[in-house]
This record gives sequence, C-alpha cells and structure tokens, in this order.
Amino acid sequence: MPKDFGEFPGRTIGAQNNLGSYATAASPGCGVHCEGARLDGEDGKVKRCRLLRMPVSTGGKKPLKPARMTAAKSPEQCETMIDVRAGVDEVDRELVALLVRRFGYMDAAARIKTDRNIVRDEARKAQVLDNVARDAAAAGLEPDRLRAVWNELVEQSIAYEMVRWDRLRADPA
Repeated sequence: MPKDFGEFPGRTIGAQNNLGSYATAASPGCGVHCEGARLDGEDGKVKRCRLLRMPVSTGGKKPLKPARMTAAKSPEQCETMIDVRAGVDEVDRELVALLVRRFGYMDAAARIKTDRNIVRDEARKAQVLDNVARDAAAAGLEPDRLRAVWNELVEQSIAYEMVRWDRLRADPA
C-alpha cells in the first residue's frame, strides 16, 4: 500500500496535451471529453475538465469525443484479441472515471468527518462488502472474488481519506 497518495500510481502529472497536464498511464481520462484526471486535482479537489468545466466523471449522457473515439465492440461481437483489448481498455477508462468520482466522495467524507478516529468505519466497510457480494451474485459473478477486489478498493479509499483528513487539518505554520 502506498505510504502517501501523492505517490499513488497514476497520480503523477503526465505529458502535456491540448488540455494541459492531465493524462497518465494509469489514468488516461474518461475517454469522452478529457485527456485524463488526477484524483487530487488542484487544492486537493477532484480535477475538473477544462474543456467543459465539469467533473471528469460526469455520469449519464456525455458529449462525443472527436473523430479518434471509436466504440468498442460488445464482448459477444469480439472476433479478435484486438477487439477484446479495445473493449477492456474502454471499460478501464470508464472505471477510472468512476473511481475519480468515488474518491471525490472520500474528499467530501474527509471534509465532513470531525474526528479522524471515525474515518475507518468497520460496520460501513462490512456493509459495502456485503452489498457488492450480493450484487455480484445477482449478476452471475463470483461474490468472493468481487468482495476481495472491493476490500482492496475500500482499504485504499480509507487510506486516501485519512491522508486527506490530515492535510485538511494540518497546521499551516
């Protein structure tokens, strides 16, 4: 686990592009209107898309990206590994956008919680893992496998929230 989320993979500024320093290898962007996103953004906030002045993870309907955007085939339509990899890459971009949104909620939690000792909430963690296992089973996936993935996500979220909580209350002197 990273010691400081400033060193978390994908959180370093990548190469310059027409939208500024957004893109990284681990965070290529939402794939629609942004070239990438950082979870901490400026002043510890979720990075916003300069093009549209909106959060990177917009949810719902999104404007189409210029001509270089191609929609991946559905898994059932894939005929080659190129098709499969294009689909996986597209899903990964969507997941990154969702994680940016999720970590934005961790920023809000760090701001709202008045006591660092309540950042880790084991009852809430258990509830989240139970919800994921139930949803995974209903979707025909292996509940234990998804529970393990979400356990890591929740632990990383807690660690991120603790760092954010500490930074928000750090003595500027």
